[in-house]
Amino acid sequence: MSDVPPPSGQQPPQQPGQQPPPQQPQQPPAQQQPPPQQQPPPQQQPPAGAQGGETDGLDPKIAGLLSYAFTWLSGLIIFLTQKNREVKFHGAQAILFGIAWIVVIIAWSILSTILAFVSGTLSTIFGLLGWVIGLGFLALWIMMMIKGYNQEHYKLPVIGDMAESWANK
Repeated sequence: MSDVPPPSGQQPPQQPGQQPPPQQPQQPPAQQQPPPQQQPPPQQQPPAGAQGGETDGLDPKIAGLLSYAFTWLSGLIIFLTQKNREVKFHGAQAILFGIAWIVVIIAWSILSTILAFVSGTLSTIFGLLGWVIGLGFLALWIMMMIKGYNQEHYKLPVIGDMAESWANK
């Protein structure tokens, strides 16, 4: 017989009178893993725009944008939950902007209703002028969302000073 080893996983043919060799379980080679290295935790840096390292888990740019998203409601949430002064300013200004928008809409509606009883022509002109004012508020609202996202300290007339005093408290 030849001494050629059989292919792996097969037993060599037995000759009469020989005991089969004991089977040894095949074990995969032990995988050696290097010991874990102790590394210090990475240092976290505050996001840009946070003052004094104050961060509330929300990027100041996103918070500035969101403060105007639903006018007074989102402004109130941002104003009450954020610590960054610039973000608080945008939140306060959004509150006041939303309130001003509501006051103008109510006053314009009352005036338009009164004019409808007086003259149809004046009512139509007032209605068209109302659309122009509404589009102006919409454009200002979009502009304020952009200013909030860019963290620009843009103060609206009258309400900007009030918002600034609220944010500094």
